[in-house]
Amino acid sequence: MGSLLRAACGTPAALVAALLLGVSPAPAEQGRGAAVRAGTPSGVELRAPAEREGFSFLVFGDRTAGRPAGLPVLERAVALSNRLGGHFVMTVGDMVQGYTGEAAWLEQMREYKQIMSALEVPWYPAVGNHDVYPPRRGEGNIALYQEHFGPLYYSFDYKWAHFVVLFTDEKLSFAIPPLHQNMSEEQMRWLRGDLAASDAQQVFVFLHHPRWTYPGTNWDEVHGILATDGRVQAVMAGHVHEYRDDGLRDGIHYYAMAVTGGNRTRLDDSASLHHVNQVIVSRDGYAMSVLPVEPDDPRPSPLPGDFALGSEVDAMNRLLDERWLGAEGAVEVDPAGERGSEVFVTIRNTTDRSLGYAVSLTSSSQWQVEPEKLQGEVAPGEMGRQVVKVRSSGWAPGTRASLRADAELRYPLRSGLVEAIPSSLELPLSIPGLARLAGARTEHNQVLVLDGSSAVRLNLVEALPKLEAFTLEAWARGSESSARQAIASNTHASSFGIFWRALGDPKPRGLVSFQGPGYTQVGDRDVPPDKWTHFALVHDGELLRLYVDGRLAGKSHKPVLKNFNELPFFVGAEPSALGLPRNFFSGAVDEVRLSSVARYADSFVPAYHHERDPETLLLLHFDADSGGVFPDDSGREHHGWAMGKAHLAPEIR
Repeated sequence: MGSLLRAACGTPAALVAALLLGVSPAPAEQGRGAAVRAGTPSGVELRAPAEREGFSFLVFGDRTAGRPAGLPVLERAVALSNRLGGHFVMTVGDMVQGYTGEAAWLEQMREYKQIMSALEVPWYPAVGNHDVYPPRRGEGNIALYQEHFGPLYYSFDYKWAHFVVLFTDEKLSFAIPPLHQNMSEEQMRWLRGDLAASDAQQVFVFLHHPRWTYPGTNWDEVHGILATDGRVQAVMAGHVHEYRDDGLRDGIHYYAMAVTGGNRTRLDDSASLHHVNQVIVSRDGYAMSVLPVEPDDPRPSPLPGDFALGSEVDAMNRLLDERWLGAEGAVEVDPAGERGSEVFVTIRNTTDRSLGYAVSLTSSSQWQVEPEKLQGEVAPGEMGRQVVKVRSSGWAPGTRASLRADAELRYPLRSGLVEAIPSSLELPLSIPGLARLAGARTEHNQVLVLDGSSAVRLNLVEALPKLEAFTLEAWARGSESSARQAIASNTHASSFGIFWRALGDPKPRGLVSFQGPGYTQVGDRDVPPDKWTHFALVHDGELLRLYVDGRLAGKSHKPVLKNFNELPFFVGAEPSALGLPRNFFSGAVDEVRLSSVARYADSFVPAYHHERDPETLLLLHFDADSGGVFPDDSGREHHGWAMGKAHLAPEIR
């Protein structure tokens, strides 16, 4: 409760804690005013509270991304604010969905302002990216914002306090924070002059992006201006849709709000909530409470201002993006059902606190799994490991074999809230006899058919990080679409893939994540729908190239090593943070090969059937399957597993 007790109205810490938690303080703590006019004798002398100056204001979080369901939440926040009787309201940006033309922007602006007009006190906006960014590229909606909301940065005084609102989107981008999220010299000159011109006793600062969490920006310089001034109490931001208390730095407390009508993140048991913050200010400090506004929110109200520390939010998000659920060994599928096998389920804890977990195992109907549920606790920095015994009862080719683990890791926050972190995993299976099915059948060619909601999953975790060069190639036939569709990929802010459509672009693209933010994209050639086309993404350690039907379609000089992840590799999709397929391809795929060398440096004639050699890491001919398992002809047993309705069909290319 450190943020609540920080110089809170000059009141002893125990009293502030008692007031905010709804506990009545002891009579001796009630103040030093005049004695009460007692109507009866008493052994306790009660005195009126000492008079103190004070005021309060409220803070709203982001409203976007513009689902209409968020508008009633905003209405409830306005009604709550009126009941609380604060003196004014601050917002931290993203009031409209934006990224649109003038007509739609104006409609969204009127919608927001109409709801806010029910406030019984003034309100003051900060600019968010949604409020000013253009649909694609261009000047954006800055002029519209200035006309209908107010200046881009400004300040005002209230009683003995000074309120500063800054503009964090001067570049109309946050794609690369070290380039796009810096404060301009012009705005910093204004900030220095503004602070110098104010004789207020306290300063509060509001902005949209929590720049102190963005490595490489010039926030340290801005912080230096605020710290040198010496009066800044708190800096409050939005954008991330997760509440975080990032603690004190040189006497300045940093916070990011979650949302007030916006979309919540995956941390919706803890840090992501609809709320308003109430800030009570006195001459010697402030106290802050977080008030959930959803009527069915299970969290207690009010929450302390430090109920979700920034370090806790970071740790939970890392868990959401990590493959903390794993397996050791493989389940051997025995067609005769005569012997069982064992596999170990592993739970890795990379945090600084003990985590409880629960795992449920589900299998094909013909399998026996013992136990079906696992639970336990993992110490900080340790790995839990539990054995699972599996026996098949007569599995036969032509049936689908699967063993799935669905797990939940329970992260306890210091405030007492608990966030459930989900993950799932298809346990590795070993099927004898797949090698004899792996070769190409040129006389009876088949192809993989994908319906836009299915894919083939592969485990290449051991192979990818060792690559210093690679070639990923495949034949594909897709349909007309503007949606992002992956032909073969394991991109998730890392790694590489070939896309039928990427990021709304109508051209096929090769995407590779190198060290640093974002992806490098190559590809500038239109490909007609419903036509078999060969794609090859090649990196030789210096150049990244995309070949379409054997001709160069784009290149980029990128000698830096690639980023990799521990997620599955998919044919027909790319992985989510949890390793599940998304951005599905609709069409047909054939002859997928991944190699550890750059196979092409000039134009070439694509082979209809690829052959394996020592540099082949993966080779899927898609000419045979065994119960939804597509055999790998590389000799490395990187077999593919059907997800959804992925299936083979005869076709001549």
